[in-house]
Amino acid sequence: MFDIGHDRKSDLGGAGGRRERHKRDKRLRILRSARDLFSEKGFARTTIREVATRADVGTGTLFSYARDKRDLLHQVFRAHIGGVQQTAFETIPDTGTVQEKLMHVFRAFFASYAENVPLARDFMRERFHMILDDSDGQPASAAQTLAFLQALAALLEAAQQAGELRDDFPPLLAASSIFAVYLLAVDTWLGSPLPMDRQMVEGLLADTIALHIDGLRPRARKVGTKSRQ
Repeated sequence: MFDIGHDRKSDLGGAGGRRERHKRDKRLRILRSARDLFSEKGFARTTIREVATRADVGTGTLFSYARDKRDLLHQVFRAHIGGVQQTAFETIPDTGTVQEKLMHVFRAFFASYAENVPLARDFMRERFHMILDDSDGQPASAAQTLAFLQALAALLEAAQQAGELRDDFPPLLAASSIFAVYLLAVDTWLGSPLPMDRQMVEGLLADTIALHIDGLRPRARKVGTKSRQ
């Protein structure tokens, strides 16, 4: 079951008075109800009215928290991913290579999606529509993605400072490239019409990240040689 109990203040709103706390509690109840129904019945077969009934709110009230069912799915994932992201970076081992640290983060996401593969697949199918939608959640999603990229870039920058990687490339640019590879791996696993082995896809991701990291390592100094006359 996807955990959305770790909703962040940046996503639910900061600390406030009783009214604001009530709104946050109601939204959390709606998201948990949507998550449970999407898991039990599937995204396509769940109705907005069923979510409202499960959350004990009126349908009109629900629409003040989400524009439609797709937006609800997006919010469920954004809340879930926020908790996974924070835990993944907080538990990175102090020792190990930058590749091992990157894979620690990505494996945390793979493990979280494995908790509910059907719901994760629903999200993958719907996410392109979400990107095209001019929804109120787009700024929050963009901010969450940027924070993730910046955290990846910080790992690369630390490796640069330690001499593990070269210092002649922008960490955020390299992080964006590695993130794209990760998204492709998730798409391969969850988006394929054929059953895909999670461990195999994780292994392919690790191998691909290794290629990236090898290309970012300090270059060996070339020893000059004299040409023969």
